[in-house]
Amino acid sequence: MINRFPILFRTLCLSPLIALAACGGSDPVQDKNSPGFTLGSMNVATAEAPVVRPSTENTPSPCTVTLFEGKVFGNFSSQTFNYAPQCAGPWAKVVLEADFSVNAGRQFDRTAHIGLGGVNLFTGTTQEPSAANAASWHIERDVTDYAPLFNTAQSGAVDLDNLVDKTYTGILQGSARLVFYPQAGGVIARRADMVIGLGSQSDARPEIVNSDKPFLSKTVTLPRNSVRAFLDVIAQGQSDDEFWYTCTIDSLKDTLQTCGGGALRQVQISIDDQAAGLAPVMPWMFTGGVSPRLWRPIPSVQALNFQPYRVDLSPFVGLLNDGKPHTISVGVQSVANYFNLSANLLLYRDANAQVVTGRVLSNNLKLDNPTLVDNKIVAGDTPSGNIASSNQTSYRIVGEIETSNGREQLDVTQTMALSNLQSFVGPRQEFTQAMKLETTSTVSTTYSNSSVKRTINMPLGLVYRDDGTSLLIEMNTGFQQVARLSHMGREVYSSDAQSAMTTSTARANPTATSTSKATQSQTLTDSNASCYARRVSAVDAKLTEAIDDKVCANKSFKDKPWGVTGVEWGDFWLGLIN
Repeated sequence: MINRFPILFRTLCLSPLIALAACGGSDPVQDKNSPGFTLGSMNVATAEAPVVRPSTENTPSPCTVTLFEGKVFGNFSSQTFNYAPQCAGPWAKVVLEADFSVNAGRQFDRTAHIGLGGVNLFTGTTQEPSAANAASWHIERDVTDYAPLFNTAQSGAVDLDNLVDKTYTGILQGSARLVFYPQAGGVIARRADMVIGLGSQSDARPEIVNSDKPFLSKTVTLPRNSVRAFLDVIAQGQSDDEFWYTCTIDSLKDTLQTCGGGALRQVQISIDDQAAGLAPVMPWMFTGGVSPRLWRPIPSVQALNFQPYRVDLSPFVGLLNDGKPHTISVGVQSVANYFNLSANLLLYRDANAQVVTGRVLSNNLKLDNPTLVDNKIVAGDTPSGNIASSNQTSYRIVGEIETSNGREQLDVTQTMALSNLQSFVGPRQEFTQAMKLETTSTVSTTYSNSSVKRTINMPLGLVYRDDGTSLLIEMNTGFQQVARLSHMGREVYSSDAQSAMTTSTARANPTATSTSKATQSQTLTDSNASCYARRVSAVDAKLTEAIDDKVCANKSFKDKPWGVTGVEWGDFWLGLIN
């Protein structure tokens, strides 16, 4: 990823990276309260939880298949690998693990993709190094729902575009593997029967969409017996769209020296030009964003490992089952230049019927909702005032299908509320971005109904003040998701995930040494008495704290309890709590 920034941030981000060897602190020591971290270290540290693994007690050991080992990324070429099935199923869980590193030197943050059989398995960015310190990090992703991919020998690719020359000396390396956990009795949670990458490139590299090509589109003819359909979407802003939440209306973009198109973005999905769903654009902050000092050694929430958003397209399966070609399109509202888009279609099929008929009963989603802007900017040599933008979309889509178990009604309701406030007072600029997305998916039959309700928030705040002598940058990012699974009006499972980060850097005068501090935390709880809570902090790019909170003492985060509630999950599995 070659970073380009709005003019507001260009000077900071493209200046030579500053060596941090002179930062304060004693030699690294292992702290007894630190869960595997080394206090004083300048290496990557994050509070984000690893993927929950099934218990291996009284079960065979997990089986590991290496995808690639020790790949070196110093150019813009895809690096391919071959995958062959080696681990017998069925699997309780499949986990993608990858390890990346970069040597000390000058380098931008870059974007990494791992694909298999045309399907994107991972997208994330890299830690930006400093001149004196290398970086290494580990990522994990639960890819159990993509199980059909792993039954067939096929080719894969890893893309990590990286420029290495006399100026940019940071060389990236990486390895990745799949870890398969055998199923050991009990109810086997329903997995997708088919996974299709919507991109046009065989290496599953994301599609570039911009104002000239605003959509990723693919025409597919699908099996005729699907009962559920989901779309996993990742939308990553690049170039002028990297800081899309700082963009403004076109009439002010030159005055404010920033990008146009407004400050709100959303992913829009259509099937045969019929509106089909919405997904959020997450305001991910990369490790070179605004100032690299903000993200050393703690990167922003999800920065190294983007989490896809799953869109429920199940009301459309009756249409998709007609044996005819259908075009699925994914785009970003107000895209300028440019977004990377990845989208994977997951299908769940009726094992006891060759054809499942159905239709869309109602759909009131429209994709032409305007951005509401309240403009109170006073232009001049130093613009002052506020720009407030907001947009709310609520819709309901209902479909029905005739399955081997009878008629089912598939109902999706969603409200997406977006807001953005930009404030300009002298040398101080503030940006406050908020996104709240509430989605309920319900499956109803003559005798029962089951539903999943998800509420997602991803706030972001930025304060930037540069008066020519002193400098202050403050940022906060976060991600919250609450999920509730109900059957016949009774809640049978719930989960709550909360991640937050605050970070800042300051300089008192042009000759002063910059200081920085950051804290990231994550808490996960669920109705299965699971608990995870961790906090990491750093000062001047050195780790000062890594604590597992006592609120989770003697508890761990367990795998989800499918099958223990008496509900036959496989008969109506929604696939939305992943």
